[in-house]
Amino acid sequence: MARPDGDKNLQKYRKLVQSGTHRSALVYVLESQFQQRGNHQSKRLLFAEAPSFAQQRTFCASHYRCYMKSIASGLFQSAMIFTLALAVAACALLEPRPPRQFVTASQTIAAFSSGRPGDTFPRGWKAAGVPKFRKLTHYKLVEDTGTTVMHAIADSSSSGLAYDVNIDPDKSSVVRWRWKVPHVIPGEDNTQRDLEDSAARVIFAFSGKTSALPFNDRLFFAQVKALAGIDVPYATLEYIWGDGAPVGTIIANSWTSRIRMLVLESGAQRTGQWITEHRNLYDDFKQAFGEEPGKLTHVGISTDADATGSTAEAYYGDIELSPAERPS
Repeated sequence: MARPDGDKNLQKYRKLVQSGTHRSALVYVLESQFQQRGNHQSKRLLFAEAPSFAQQRTFCASHYRCYMKSIASGLFQSAMIFTLALAVAACALLEPRPPRQFVTASQTIAAFSSGRPGDTFPRGWKAAGVPKFRKLTHYKLVEDTGTTVMHAIADSSSSGLAYDVNIDPDKSSVVRWRWKVPHVIPGEDNTQRDLEDSAARVIFAFSGKTSALPFNDRLFFAQVKALAGIDVPYATLEYIWGDGAPVGTIIANSWTSRIRMLVLESGAQRTGQWITEHRNLYDDFKQAFGEEPGKLTHVGISTDADATGSTAEAYYGDIELSPAERPS
C-alpha cells in the first residue's frame, strides 16, 4: 500500500506531532477528513507515519465518536493508566512546594509506616488515577504484623499512588521494599494486552529527551496529551507481581516501548507472605531500555484488575532508596 506522502493533511499531521502540540495529530486528521468529504459518507483513513502504523481504517460519521472513545479506552489499558496517572499526580494533584524539598539519597520515600491505620496518606503521596476512563482502586493505611502498611483493593479498577522526587539514579540506585499479595488475579497474563493486570506494581518514572524518541512513541505521547491533557514520562520501569511470564522476564508495554515491566514475582507460589525485594534501579533500567537512566522523577505503586474485570489485593511496605555499592 502506498503512503500518501503528498497528502496535505499528512504534512500538517507530521508538523503537529513534531512540534509537540497539545492537539493530537490523529484527531486533526480524523476531523479534517470528515470536513473535506462530508459527514454522511464512508471514509478511509491511512495511518502512514511509520511502517507499523500503515493500516487502513474505515469510518463513517455515526461511528466517529465511538472510534475516538475506543482510542481513549485503549490508551488507558492496565499499566498504561497508571503511567498516565503518574503525570497527573506530578502536574495537577500534588500541592506546590519548594523546588529543593525532594527526597534525597539514602532516605525513605515518605514511609507508609510513619502513618497510623486509617490516617490520610503520608505527606507527598497522592492518589493517581483517571476516573474519567477507569474505576479507581481503593488505598488505605492498615496495620499488619505490628507495622502500618498500604493496603490496596481493586475491583475491576485501575489507579495508584504517586510520589514526586528528583533523584540521580547513578547516586541513589538501590531500591528496597516489601510487598504481600494474598492471591493472584484469575486469568491475568502480563504478556497479553487484554489480560494485562497486576496485583502489585512498584513503578519508577524517569525524565529524558523526548524529542529524540522514535516517531511512534512521540505520536503516542501526542495522542495521550490530546486525550488526557497530561505528559507521559520519558521512560517508566515497573516491577510487577504478575503471571504469564517467568521471574526475570522484561515485558514491553503493548502501547509504547517507553514502558517496560520486570517480573519479580510470578504466579501463586509465594502469595500470602511478605516478600522483600532488593533491586539495583540503575542496572535494571539499563537492562530494560539499553540506555543510561535520566533523573528519577516519580515513584508509585499500583494494583489493577480492570483488564480481566476481576479483583486484586496487595499490601505495600516502605519503599527505600540508597546509594549503590560499586567497586572503586
